[in-house]
Amino acid sequence: MRYTVLIQEVASKRIKDIFLKIFYDYKNPISAYSYIDGLIDAIYSLEILPNRCAYVKNGIYSDTLLSYRFLIYKSHKIIYRVEGDKVLVVDVVFAGE
Repeated sequence: MRYTVLIQEVASKRIKDIFLKIFYDYKNPISAYSYIDGLIDAIYSLEILPNRCAYVKNGIYSDTLLSYRFLIYKSHKIIYRVEGDKVLVVDVVFAGE
């Protein structure tokens, strides 16, 4: 079964912020595009077997009723939840948080 991946507004803004930080702060446009391409690929990998990832156990997404999960991509966590046949990506945070 394939799931539909939906990127919520907060997650979309965070992805843009990550891109801009790498692009402008580190003055590395090639790395910025490459990192975001990989991050987006990781997000869309959740179309297949999204329940393979662990539940968030700490922080604001540790709500057991909504059952948030996370997928690690390099130095970031992709926070999401599965609702029926949809995967809702709600945030992308630095993995050190």
